[in-house]
Amino acid sequence: MVINDWVINNARRFPNKVGIINKDVRYTFKEVDERVNRLANALIKLGLKKGDRVAFLDRNCPQYLEFYFGVARAGMVGVPLNYRLVSREYTYLLNNSGAKAVIVGKDYIPVIDNLRKEIPTVKHFISLSPAPGYSLYEDVITASKPDDPGVPIKEEDLAIIGYTSGTTANPKGVMLTHKNIIANAMNFLSELPLRQEDVCYSPFPLFHSGSYCVMAYYSRGCTQVYDDFELVNTFEVLQKEKVNFLFIPAGALVFLPGFPKRTDYERNALRLILTGGSRTPVPVIKALFDVFPKLEILYDTFALTEAAPLVCVIPKTRQMLLDNQISESTGTEAYGTYVRLFDDDDKDVPPGGVGEIVVRGDNVMKGYWEMQEETEKTLRGGWMHTGDMGRFDEKRHLYVVDRKKDMILSGGENVASKEVEEVLYTHPAIADVAVIGLPDQKWGERVHAVIVLKAGQSLDEKGVTEFCKEKMAGYKRPRSMEFVTELPRNPSGKIMKKELRAKYQ
Repeated sequence: MVINDWVINNARRFPNKVGIINKDVRYTFKEVDERVNRLANALIKLGLKKGDRVAFLDRNCPQYLEFYFGVARAGMVGVPLNYRLVSREYTYLLNNSGAKAVIVGKDYIPVIDNLRKEIPTVKHFISLSPAPGYSLYEDVITASKPDDPGVPIKEEDLAIIGYTSGTTANPKGVMLTHKNIIANAMNFLSELPLRQEDVCYSPFPLFHSGSYCVMAYYSRGCTQVYDDFELVNTFEVLQKEKVNFLFIPAGALVFLPGFPKRTDYERNALRLILTGGSRTPVPVIKALFDVFPKLEILYDTFALTEAAPLVCVIPKTRQMLLDNQISESTGTEAYGTYVRLFDDDDKDVPPGGVGEIVVRGDNVMKGYWEMQEETEKTLRGGWMHTGDMGRFDEKRHLYVVDRKKDMILSGGENVASKEVEEVLYTHPAIADVAVIGLPDQKWGERVHAVIVLKAGQSLDEKGVTEFCKEKMAGYKRPRSMEFVTELPRNPSGKIMKKELRAKYQ
C-alpha cells in the first residue's frame, strides 16, 4: 500500500463528497483525485524522474495536499518548506535536498526570485499566482491528463523529506517512506475515534510533520478544512463548517479560551481536540471544556518528525478534570510504536529512573538525508534516539522530563527546565514561560526564566522568587529572570530555546 491509495479509494467510494475546504474553495474527492493525477503528469512532462525532489513554499492552501499526493503519485519526493524562514535557510534546504522544482505561493515569489542564482539544482519554477519567470500552477495541471500516470511505487520508496524545526541545531532532512506515513496514519486512527462524517479543521502549518497526521483524515474519508491560525478566523471556521475535530498546535491552543468574542460564535459541534508541541496546562484544559460545551476529549501527544510523527498520546476528558485525574504524562505508546528508556550506554534504566527516550516502529524514519553518520548515530541498535529525557510511572505512562540539551547542571545537580516551567505556569499572573541554563561562575550553570505575563497583570523578580520558595528545592529556583512580551515559538508550538540562549553567547 502507498499513500496515493487513499486518494483513489475516496474517489471511488465518495466521489461527490466534499474532501477539501479552504475558504471558498471546495473540492470533492473525485476532483482531488483528478487534480493529483494532473499534477503528477505535469511533473513527468517537465522531465522529472522518479526519486526527484519537488519543494513547496506557501501557507496552508488546497494545493498543499495536491502537492503531497501528486508528487508521490509521480514517484517523486515532496519537500515542504517552512514559510517562516529567511533566505539563507531556504538556500540551505533547497540545495541540501537537491530539489529540481519548486512550487511557490504569491507571497514568497520575491524570496525565491532573490535566490535563483544560489539554487542551481532547481530547474522548474511554478507559482500559484501569475508571476514573470514562473509557470502558473493551474495552467500546468489543466494542460495535463487527469489519468493515473501509472508510475510503479513501493512502500519502501521515499515520499517526503521533512526538515526538523532546528530548535537546537540546523535542520535535518528526515526521510519518510510511504510505509512510514501509512503506519503513522494507522497508529493515529487506532488511538482517536475519528468518524467518516467528521469535519476536521487543521490550522496546523501543513509544512510541519503534523500534516502527516492530517493525511490520516484522508485515509478515513473525512472532510478536511485548511487555513492558517488566527483567532477570529478560527472561530468563524468552527461555526461555518460545523467542525467536529480540531487539530491545533499547543502554542495556538492556549489562546482560544481567552478570545474575548468567543461567545459570539456557535461552538457546539466540536467534540475532539488534538494538540502537540508541548503539554497543555491544566488551567487551559479546564477553560477549553468551558468554551466548547460538547467537547468530549482533548488529546495531548508526544510526537517527532522522525516518527512521522506520533509516538505517545493521552486522552483528557471532562470527567477526568472533575475527578482531578488529569495526568502530567504524555500518555502511553500509540498503537504500533514501542518506547524504551536508555542510559548513556544504551541500556535500559531501572524502573522509575530517567533515561533517553528511544522509539521503534514502522513509522520511524528511514534516516536523515545526506547525513549517514547522523543517521547511524540516531538509529543505532535499531532504536531511534530522540534526545528527549523521560521516565515511566508504574502504569507505563511516559513523562517527558526534558530535552537532553535542555537539562541544566547547577551546583552539581541536574535541573529539568520543564519541571521549573510547570511550577511557574501555576502562578496566576504568568501566561507563558521558558527556562534555560546560563553560564555561571559559581554554579556552573544557573537557572534562568524568561516570563510572559498575562494582560493586565504585574509581577517582579522578587514576587517570582517568593512564589518558588514553597514550590521547589533551592537549586531548582530561577536565579535570574527577564520579562518579555512573547516567546519565540516554531509553528508546532515548541519554544525556540536556541534563540533565547543566543543572546547570552
